Amino acid sequence: MKTEEELFKSLNLRLKDFKPDDEANKHWSDPNAGTAVKVKEKPPPYIVFIIFIHLKKYDFGGRWEKVAWEIPIKYKNIPMMLTHKKFGFSIRTLTNKEEHAKLAQEAIYKINKTIPVAEQLIEPLIKSQVDNGAITLANDYNFLRSRYKYFREKAIEHLRKEIYGDDESQKHYEEAMEEYRKSGSIEIDFRVMKGKASSYIAAMTDAYYSLLEHIFVLIRPFHKNEKNSIPLSKFIGLNWSEKYKILFDVKDSKAKKQLDVLQKIKEIYRNPLAHGNFRKEGYSLYIHFPRVGAIPMKLTQADSIEYFSFYDTKETELDFICNSFDEFDSFLEEGSAKYGMIYIKRELDVFYDDKNRKRYQAAMSSEKKFIALVEKMIRDSENAKNMDW
Repeated sequence: MKTEEELFKSLNLRLKDFKPDDEANKHWSDPNAGTAVKVKEKPPPYIVFIIFIHLKKYDFGGRWEKVAWEIPIKYKNIPMMLTHKKFGFSIRTLTNKEEHAKLAQEAIYKINKTIPVAEQLIEPLIKSQVDNGAITLANDYNFLRSRYKYFREKAIEHLRKEIYGDDESQKHYEEAMEEYRKSGSIEIDFRVMKGKASSYIAAMTDAYYSLLEHIFVLIRPFHKNEKNSIPLSKFIGLNWSEKYKILFDVKDSKAKKQLDVLQKIKEIYRNPLAHGNFRKEGYSLYIHFPRVGAIPMKLTQADSIEYFSFYDTKETELDFICNSFDEFDSFLEEGSAKYGMIYIKRELDVFYDDKNRKRYQAAMSSEKKFIALVEKMIRDSENAKNMDW
């Protein structure tokens, strides 16, 4: 691995034809001056800024209307302007001469070639920023939620068809389920069921635990119980149940009950599917018993929750899973995660830095105050996207 000195040497070698434009005020006195040059592969604006401002210490201008920044440079002594505007990154030359356009394209090629070196140079800083929480997390809650809901709706739809046939009405289904809830007498079992329902149930369950992983990371800054000593990179690497125990007080009966149910569903249904459909503790094993034949290793089921199989799906099982997930959604939205859920459901990215964490916590003194903060942050976010500074 190269040392920092060796990396800077490589960086400077790749950028040897670039230098700051000391006459930028003269060349670019008219903000509309210059001609934008079409280039094949535009580099990400942030890495251009890092290369020339953070690493090379060039001067830059901005912010102003619809413009984040501008960096005046010279490439092979020809003045050019690197700009990040609302509609993306561009490079401009003072003239519309063809030879200058070709040089601009060459400059972009050289910048792209410099990116791998720049990334290695800033890697220690990036790791430090992550560990210190100086980051913003992209909020994909609504995308992951819609994925879970899609598979859930499909599971219900196809299970109804497999039980009652394509022409059975919604009323018939609801009446049957109501009868089961009252008497417990209905139990429709499908042996070696190969329909679509079981596949959708598997996808639904997997999607929900994926959603939980995402939620637990996003709501962390809004939790007063969470242990700040754990670096974010380590927290993200924990499994969902470990995250749960950090965020929620499992000594509380409600929190413990929710964890137990989620773990049970995961152990019984999701884990076997992730491990070749083999269950824990011998439930998939059949022992050869003299004069009897192959019998289950576990003769009885001590648990009241039925065991789910990819090939053996019961209507009551889907009902149980869906109800359990709905109950946990309510637990999140009404308990200690309430404010975090209000925030992420509005599709706002989550700021992990100390300043914003304190801002969140201060607003959590009342729902009215917190919603006012959320509305302000939405306006700020929209203004930033439009570069309305």
